Amino acid sequence: TIAPIVEDGEPKAFVAVQRDITERKEIEQRLSLYRDIVERLEDPIMLQSCEGEFRLVNDALCSFAGLSRDELLGDGEYEFMDAATATEIARQKQRVIETEQPVEYSVEPTFTHTDKEAVFYTSRYPYYEDGELTGTVAICRDVTNLDKRTRQLKVFDNILRHNIRNDVNVIRGRGKQLQDELDGDLKAAADVIVERANGLLTTSEKSRKITDGLSDPRDPAPVDLGQVVRNLAEETGQNWSNASIDVSAPAQLVVSASDSIDTAIEELLINAVVHNDSDEPRVSVDLTVDSSWGILRVRDNGPGIPEFDRNVLESGGAIETLSHGSGLGLWLVYWTITHSGGKIRVDDREQGGTEITIRLPLAAEK
Repeated sequence: TIAPIVEDGEPKAFVAVQRDITERKEIEQRLSLYRDIVERLEDPIMLQSCEGEFRLVNDALCSFAGLSRDELLGDGEYEFMDAATATEIARQKQRVIETEQPVEYSVEPTFTHTDKEAVFYTSRYPYYEDGELTGTVAICRDVTNLDKRTRQLKVFDNILRHNIRNDVNVIRGRGKQLQDELDGDLKAAADVIVERANGLLTTSEKSRKITDGLSDPRDPAPVDLGQVVRNLAEETGQNWSNASIDVSAPAQLVVSASDSIDTAIEELLINAVVHNDSDEPRVSVDLTVDSSWGILRVRDNGPGIPEFDRNVLESGGAIETLSHGSGLGLWLVYWTITHSGGKIRVDDREQGGTEITIRLPLAAEK
């Protein structure tokens, strides 16, 4: 800023005041870059006030809504979306404002100005100005095509499994008939047929649970892990009378877990018994609490766990190398624990056998 020093109506000198605005210019350039990135993204992004009015929208949202940026600013979802979906979005925004925590949810809006339908997975975050909560920021991933393909694959999977299950039931029925009518080596061959048919039916059921869980995952919910473990241990012990299954657990241990947690634990117990080469399989299950985690340990006296099974449990990997039905069940264990926000570790025991440690977050107290 330059100002003259005037004497007798004439400028005699000048005073200059300079401010270093390097940092401000750098911030403006970064903000301009961020705005360009937001504008170019194909997924809708929006900033809304606590009352739900749009304060910033990108071109993707304008395209879906069928309205210009000027028409959207100051309004909310009810202006261009079906009322049921707009109400659900308003409920999710209120959750963010009340808890000041991010939320994730999915919606399937119909846009009234364009008659378009879409499926969005949305992450919504609290937005602050000068340390004060003033609204929410939402990032919406358009997964319409992915959702359609998922539904199509699920239908195909259901049809395929239905047909396979029917044929395997016929094979098992004929095998049982041969078991009753044959003896010697031929009866032994019939026994193998029935055994393999039962294994295929079990694998088909595990596949169904995995498909259902992946295509329609539910949020983790409070589960009394102690009660689940005690029930499954008793049931497994009844089915394999030669096995010893001991449980050490508090009267109640409530964790946050996927609804398939009982199937996952059942898979671990059955594997510890079935793949045990000891005449008297021994399995111990311990439940403890460590800070904000519930700890589940399953120990056995078996031959140890193969490397590819270990990879499945700890990382969900090595799927292409699976060579027997148990691998599918172990992948179900991995998916269930990770979806629950938990962790898995597999260790070899010094005295032989395997120790599997599962950490699950404790359920929040109401």
